[in-house]
Amino acid sequence: MRTPEIAEQSFLWFSLGETDLLFVAFAVLIYYLQARVSFIGLEESQRKQMAIMSFISPIMIAVISLNVPSALPLYWAVSGIFMIIQTLIIKKYVH
Repeated sequence: MRTPEIAEQSFLWFSLGETDLLFVAFAVLIYYLQARVSFIGLEESQRKQMAIMSFISPIMIAVISLNVPSALPLYWAVSGIFMIIQTLIIKKYVH
């Protein structure tokens, strides 16, 4: 927000230097889906151990994203999409 390189730039419909609630929600949804995809192929005992993190991670993303420029939730959303794709490919072809 303080750097003009980010604050003055825009992407699609939003300014990268301001908080955008739509991208906050999008990043939270992507990280929740990524956590659920990572459960594929795990035993029930492992799923129970990881269940709390599947909720904590998106909540942390939401809290942080509400206080930073929308460039960060955009980065998290795009990287989350890549993690979902990568996890699906690995689970399909490696296991």
